[in-house]
Amino acid sequence: IVDDPFGLNCITKRREVKEPFSPSLLSFPSKTLYRKRKYFIAINEESEKSYCILIDRCTYDDNELFQIEIEGAFLPPSRDEEREIIGDIAYITNQLVKKYNFLKPTTLTKLDWLMTL
Repeated sequence: IVDDPFGLNCITKRREVKEPFSPSLLSFPSKTLYRKRKYFIAINEESEKSYCILIDRCTYDDNELFQIEIEGAFLPPSRDEEREIIGDIAYITNQLVKKYNFLKPTTLTKLDWLMTL
């Protein structure tokens, strides 16, 4: 979790390199997960940086998880740009949370959610 100007405590810095497949995942019972995703691009007109706003709905039996993820698009940022990008993502997140009061900032991952089922 990175510090952000709004104190949202939900912005995480992820590595672009994915972890290799773990054989221990095969020990979990099989579950059928349904997903529906919508993807939007937002552009900061001043900096011309692009951001992906992804709405993700996961369904398992009667359980649902809705998430909105916001991430830099087409960027590997330099160290100098990283702070600006975090600020932009925090701004977008804060605007969405203010406009839609049912949204709650969280760091919950799909895997963490699945583990609770």
